[in-house]
Formats: sequence, structure tokens, C-alpha cells
Amino acid sequence: MASVSEVRNALAAQLQSQTGLTVRPRMPDQVNPPMAAILPGLPYARYGITMGDSLAALAHAVPAPVELNFVIAVFVSRAPSIERAQEQVDQYLGLEPSDTVVSIPLALNHDPTLGGLVEWCEALQVQAYGDVEVAGQMYFQGRVTVNVSVTQDLA
Repeated sequence: MASVSEVRNALAAQLQSQTGLTVRPRMPDQVNPPMAAILPGLPYARYGITMGDSLAALAHAVPAPVELNFVIAVFVSRAPSIERAQEQVDQYLGLEPSDTVVSIPLALNHDPTLGGLVEWCEALQVQAYGDVEVAGQMYFQGRVTVNVSVTQDLA
């Protein structure tokens, strides 16, 4: 199974190359917008995703998928206006058409296996939207829930 760090790094690399955003695999101490960070989602991990038999019954028989959930948090500046900040976040969330911005869902669809590291990954929903304070500074943000399936070798 790919480690969580490997999955975070692959997600960050793919999102950065496709969107042009600076994407950090973890939340940094300081935000330099526009940027994104990969955060743990809820539930963070689901083990032993099987079709009927228990994980114990499948031990030594087949690899079992593990689902990981991440949140891609996009941060933009509130200046020059909240209206402009909302438009920019909407573009990264794929909710506002743009000729210049590649959205996070489209960036993930470019290669849902992250170069063969995972079985698949997909954007599921926007879970948060609005102002957020980080290290004493206010930013405008949008958060996309991303589901990833990796194979765990049980042998």
C-alpha cells in the first residue's frame, strides 16, 4: 500500500501541475495565497473495504482496499474585494467557468490513479466555503472533499 505521505505528495504534485496553484501536502504555518493545502478528511481512513467477507476471512487471500479521505483547502486573498475572492474560489472549485483556471475536480480527473499510485481518486463535494483565519490573517477559502482508494497488501 502506498503510504499516506506518498498519496498526499502525489495529490499535491498533480494538483499543482494541473492548476498552477502552489499546493502543500500538509497545512503550512503561513498561507501565501492563492494556494492549496491537503488536510485529513472525515473519516480519515476506512480499512478493509470488502464485498461481503470480513477482512479476517480474506487475510492472505487478496489485497484489500483502504479508503482515504482528504480535504483540499484553497485559500485566496480577500483583497481587492470579497466578490473577487468568491469568484476565484468558485473557479478552483469548478463552479464558475474559466478560460484560465483549471479546477480541482478537473485536475484530479486528469489522472485519477495519480500515476498508478492509487486505485482511484475523485472529488466528492464542497464541504466549506467562506472566510477563515490562519496565523492571525483572514483569507477566503473553499474546501473540496476527495476520496482515494489504495490497496493494502494483507499477505
